[in-house]
Amino acid sequence: MFKIFTTLGAPTSDFNTGTTYCSWNGVRCNSFLEPKSIEISGQFYGGYIATEIGILEELTSLKLDYNYLEGTVPSELGLLSKLRFLNLSKQFLSSTLPSELQNLNSLEYMYIYANEISGSIPDQIYDFNNLLCLEVFENLLTGTIPESLPPMLDWYLIWDNLLTSTLPDSISTVGEVVDLEENLFTGPIPTSIDLSSAYALVFDDNQLTNTIPSEIGDMLNLEYFSIDANLLTSSIPTEVENLDFTILEKFDIDDNTGLTGTAPSSLCNLGYYFSYDNTNVTCG
Repeated sequence: MFKIFTTLGAPTSDFNTGTTYCSWNGVRCNSFLEPKSIEISGQFYGGYIATEIGILEELTSLKLDYNYLEGTVPSELGLLSKLRFLNLSKQFLSSTLPSELQNLNSLEYMYIYANEISGSIPDQIYDFNNLLCLEVFENLLTGTIPESLPPMLDWYLIWDNLLTSTLPDSISTVGEVVDLEENLFTGPIPTSIDLSSAYALVFDDNQLTNTIPSEIGDMLNLEYFSIDANLLTSSIPTEVENLDFTILEKFDIDDNTGLTGTAPSSLCNLGYYFSYDNTNVTCG
């Protein structure tokens, strides 16, 4: 533990070698005095994650977000098979995600956003049955969205990366929030987009084509919908009239010059919250 904290760049005031590490800043232990969580978010530590992190086999939560950590994500993280919560966000971590992360099949929450991670997300992460939240936006990730996503995934935030290819039907299995903006996705929005429980769907700044699928009208919990700056064509489907306009806060189709026709009156009644600049859509 001493090596782990010193390499993280923790000040000596955060750990006292004369006491048990269970009393150190951010450390919680189980009844056997084994570390079960390390949560030191926003402490402005300026070191790196040591390979010794892999010896903490009882760890269920590791939160190191909002620090100034550099270097890579160590492959030894894959030894933490009991880990359920991992947050390495808002750092200066680089290189690729190690394939050993595939061993974290107890993981429920994975946050590694706002770093400089490149390469692809290891395929096996998408097989995690308990994964509820995957947030890896603002990196340099490449690759595609797989044909199958974790069955319990509620939050899928992968915006501002370099992901490519068409959108698979699997995005329709996400429970609450899908944010794919600022990537290089092409092709149509899947007609299987019937995300009945989802409340946010964001596809901005890609190269999506074809039409807005009529199935969007089945998203009765929708609060935020944004597809601006794509290559969509045709008119807004009348099925959007089925949305719950008492909860809809934003419907943004800006910068799709191929969109035409008269918008449904319910959208026009949203006023400022219906944004259709730089399109050929009108409100009657």
